[in-house]
Amino acid sequence: MTAFATTQPPFLFHAGTAPLLISFPHAGTHVPEALAARLTPKARQVPDTDWHLPILYGFARAMGASLLVATHSRYVIDLNRPPDGASLYPGRSVTALCPVDDFDGERIYLQAADEPAEAEIAARREAVWQPYHAKLAEELAEADWTLPARIEQEAEVHESLISPGCVVGGSVTRSVLAPGVVIEPGA
Repeated sequence: MTAFATTQPPFLFHAGTAPLLISFPHAGTHVPEALAARLTPKARQVPDTDWHLPILYGFARAMGASLLVATHSRYVIDLNRPPDGASLYPGRSVTALCPVDDFDGERIYLQAADEPAEAEIAARREAVWQPYHAKLAEELAEADWTLPARIEQEAEVHESLISPGCVVGGSVTRSVLAPGVVIEPGA
């Protein structure tokens, strides 16, 4: 059994001010030394990385978005997979929770004996996957997702106060709508 250890935090988080959270599960490039020694030379270059997405989305941070950025390579653990490793696309060839091949179908480990066993997969899940997804869930739960009101094209609104979260498809006149009220078309 190969133990898993890392010195890097599982993610970087930049708190924003707007109700927008952008997750970058494949931007990480860190592979712990002991694991890197088991990978092929090609895999050590972590080619299946979303290299520049955090930079590309820098404008979103400037606009108040929160950013959750993975630090570890998807070759350590793929944060965009369910924790049980179930395929996202049944019947199609896809990488696993802890991949053993790359997107070209080439092995990433030097030898089959270097591939992670269940205990190592569980350790990676605990050290990297769980904290990342706990932070994602925490941010989604705590965010103020109150959206502005939506006034449909066919709606008629006259002399009224429409609160955030309302959807107006019908007619509203001289009214105050509380947050979340829905006025159906024809009403």
